[in-house]
Amino acid sequence: MQLRSQIGVSRVIFEYAAQKEVESKLEVGVFTIFFVKIIFDSKQRMMSNSEKNIKRVVEHSDISSLKNHIPERLYKYRYWNNEEKYKFHKNILTERQLFFSNSAYFDDPDDCRFPVKFDFTFESIKDRMKKTYLSLPGLHVLKDNQLDSLIKQQYYERFGTESARAIREKEFYDYFNSTLVIYCLSISNSNLNMWNKYGDNFKGFCVGFDFHKSLASLVEASIGGTYVNYVDTTSESLIYPNIHSKKGLEDYAWFFFDLINKKYNSWSFEKEYRLYKVNFDYLNDPALPKFNNVYTVPKICFNEVIFGSKMDEKNIEEIIDVCNRNNLSVNFKLAEPVGNSVVLRTCLGIEKY
Repeated sequence: MQLRSQIGVSRVIFEYAAQKEVESKLEVGVFTIFFVKIIFDSKQRMMSNSEKNIKRVVEHSDISSLKNHIPERLYKYRYWNNEEKYKFHKNILTERQLFFSNSAYFDDPDDCRFPVKFDFTFESIKDRMKKTYLSLPGLHVLKDNQLDSLIKQQYYERFGTESARAIREKEFYDYFNSTLVIYCLSISNSNLNMWNKYGDNFKGFCVGFDFHKSLASLVEASIGGTYVNYVDTTSESLIYPNIHSKKGLEDYAWFFFDLINKKYNSWSFEKEYRLYKVNFDYLNDPALPKFNNVYTVPKICFNEVIFGSKMDEKNIEEIIDVCNRNNLSVNFKLAEPVGNSVVLRTCLGIEKY
C-alpha cells in the first residue's frame, strides 16, 4: 500500500496496522484512525480502546518511527493578558494544558468544511435504508412491498428535494465537527504573519514543543496528527465514499483525513501542523476512553519560550517565574520584526532553568 505525501502520525499507524493480523489492529485504535470501524460496527469491532489496552500497546510497541512523521519542533503563538477571551492562553504554561477545539471556533470558516460531493440518488441510498429499517424492532415483519413503500416515502422526505439535501449536508458537517477536536500548531517560530495575528502583534509569546521526547504521551491520550495540505479554490470537491463497499472503511478513513487537513492557500502562511482527537462519548461504550479535550503536556516536551519584542516587561517576568515554578527547562528567546522577516535573539541575562 503506497503512502500518500504529507502523511500524519495517524496515517502511518493506519498503513502499518492495516497489513497486520487482527490483534495488531489494537495499534490502529491508539490513533483513532479506525474510528470508522467503531462507529459503524461497534459490536463487532476489531480492537479495544480501553485505557488498559492503550497502555499495553504503548509498553509493547515501537513508536520511535513516529518521529519521522511529526515535526521535531512545533509552535503555538499566544497572548498574555487578562482580557476574558485570552485568559485561557496562559494555561499553556501555568497548567501545561493544550485545549482542543471544535473547528466552529476557528478563524477559517471553511476549516473542516471542505466541499464534499454527496451521492443522494435513490439507488445509492435505498440498500442502506433497507438495512437500517430491518434492524429496527418490529419492522422486520413487513412484507417486501410494504418495506419498499416505506423506504421510498422516507427517501423523498429526507433526500427528495434540494432543501432536504441541503439539510442533510449541514447535518453531516455538524456531526463531523461535533465528534472531532483539533489543536493547531505551526512548524515555524519566526513567522511574521503568525506573530501579528496570533502573537498579539509581538506583544504576546510563542511556546516551542518537542513531542519527540514523549511520543508515548500522545499515544496514551489517543491523539493523532497531520500536516495541513493547502490547495487552491478550484480544487475538486471531496467525494463522500460508499461506506458499505468492499473498501468502504478504508476509503472513509482517507476521506476523514482529507477533510481534516485540507485548507485553502490563503491560509498557507500558517504553515500548520495539527493534532486532533475524536469524541466517542455518544456511543455510550464503556470500552472506549472517556473523551477529554484537554491534553497536559509532559514537562520534558517544553523546549523554548519566545517573547515578542513589544511584550510588557512585567509580563516577561511573569512568564519566566511561571516556567521556573513549573520546572520547565526552556530556552528564552526574543522575536523582533525586521522588515518583512522576524529575527530571533537569545535572551542574554535570562537564566535557563
